[in-house]
Amino acid sequence: MEAKTRGFELAFFLQHLRIDVRNAPLIKLSGISTAVKNVSLSVDAAAQVWIKYPHWVCTRDCNFGGLGFCCEGHFEDRWDLLQQTTIGDFYMGADGHVNLEVRGQVVYGLASFDKLFIDYPILREINLAAYVIQFFKIDPFQIVDARSLVAVIPYANTRYQISSIALKGKGEIRAELTLAKL
Repeated sequence: MEAKTRGFELAFFLQHLRIDVRNAPLIKLSGISTAVKNVSLSVDAAAQVWIKYPHWVCTRDCNFGGLGFCCEGHFEDRWDLLQQTTIGDFYMGADGHVNLEVRGQVVYGLASFDKLFIDYPILREINLAAYVIQFFKIDPFQIVDARSLVAVIPYANTRYQISSIALKGKGEIRAELTLAKL
């Protein structure tokens, strides 16, 4: 991630990130939207902030009366490490949900946070979910790719493939499949 301000550029690099689930969350399958509650996480991370700035490079030195000075040069961009941070055994908690979505013949899960907090007594009341959603893109994850599923009826010597999927249901997950003969 990069940011620019008044001729300077900042670049943020996440060198290391490890997130461990400390105990099993409570998952309630309840239709197209599935609640995931009481997630307890342990986070270890290392990050760097680099700054880019114009740096004068002297290409010709001049002397005048025994005094040396630069009489010719140009500016070049230079990157330097501004800050390095490491966090270990940082505990967080979360509540959220996973929504199922169909794109063509593929079913995806889209996770989102309802509540995200730092797991220490005074900080538990501050919900960080809105800030995380604003700064980090959470990519959908693939659950089922129906393009590779083929049904064969041996006696009729025919093959079918799923051509479309529709998900419905509250309190249950109902999948409506449309088959196409190959």
